[in-house]
Amino acid sequence: MVDIRNTLREPGVKLRAYMSDALFKLNVGLSLFNSVNIFLQNKIMRSSWFLQKEWAAVLPLA
Repeated sequence: MVDIRNTLREPGVKLRAYMSDALFKLNVGLSLFNSVNIFLQNKIMRSSWFLQKEWAAVLPLA
C-alpha cells in the first residue's frame, strides 16, 4: 500500500490532485447541465407537438 504522506510531499502531486478534483467537478457540472438541457428540450418538443395538434384541430374551423 502506498503511503499517502510521502506522495503528498512530492512536488506536483498536490497540484495534480487539485486538477483532477477540479476536472471531476467540471465533469459532474457538465453532466448535470446536459441532463437539464435534454429534459428542457423534451419539454419544449412535447409542448410544441401538443400545440401543433391543437392548431390542426382549430385551423379547419377557420
